[in-house]
Amino acid sequence: MGDLNNKQKLFVKEYLIDLNATKAYMRVYECSYETALTNGTALLGNARIKDLISKNLSKTFADLEITKERILREYSKIAFSDISDVLEWSESRIALKPSEGLPAAVSGSISEMTIKTERLEDERIMDTFKVKLHDKLRALDALSKYSKLVEEEGKGEAESNKSFTLSYAKGDLRDV
Repeated sequence: MGDLNNKQKLFVKEYLIDLNATKAYMRVYECSYETALTNGTALLGNARIKDLISKNLSKTFADLEITKERILREYSKIAFSDISDVLEWSESRIALKPSEGLPAAVSGSISEMTIKTERLEDERIMDTFKVKLHDKLRALDALSKYSKLVEEEGKGEAESNKSFTLSYAKGDLRDV
């Protein structure tokens, strides 16, 4: 087998930008979407191209210290997160835990935290805190696939409850 030609090498370089064979093919060969869709996919079937892509990705992952274990650790943070790691509550009070005390596993599971303050008609101040965790079901699904605990066939879609919103006005606790 001979070496790749310049356009094929450029295709690999372009493919590594966004891992999209169709777009990479269009950028290199300046053709229609339909042509790129067919030919880009065909180029990915070329063993020499696959090998060069694999070598480049392996080098990038090594440079960034991205390993299977690190990816699984991040998925685990999300999959096994618990809102009680971020909030404390009782019948009359809800409080955010201080961020400096949160372990990396907990802070890594948080997708978003926002605070909105507004003045009510009776001049009281109402703060609304929103704490949103990353999607647990998606992380559990990824971990399950990795460990081969779940087969893809027949799997239904489930909606996950990923956020908690709290509004209160100076000592009041109200449902939102």
